Amino acid sequence: MMSVKNITLDNNIVSHIYERAGLTGDTFIDPRAAITICALEGGNKCSDIRVINNIVAGASYAGFIIMGHDCGNYNQDIFKNNIAHSIEGYKGGMGAVIYPDPMKSSHSTCFEGSYFTAYKCKL
Repeated sequence: MMSVKNITLDNNIVSHIYERAGLTGDTFIDPRAAITICALEGGNKCSDIRVINNIVAGASYAGFIIMGHDCGNYNQDIFKNNIAHSIEGYKGGMGAVIYPDPMKSSHSTCFEGSYFTAYKCKL
């Protein structure tokens, strides 16, 4: 998802994400991720995003790629209660890649992800 607002992904199962030919360049952060929010290219503006209670299995790069929440604020529902497992592939294998929300200047010094489980991941 790129440049989106008011999106909720709740209680989904995403699995068996194949390697795709032609997307092996290092310029892509998520060529083979299962759920990606605002990360494919720069300049995206995303707000009011909720990715909660989802399961991802069998992706080749990452299970989730999403912006983090404010440090110490565990009541935010941006990314909560998600599970990633069996993630492995070329230059990949992360359960989640949590990155700073570009819309929040405070994330230049501190951001975090929480309430997440990953297992059987390569990296």
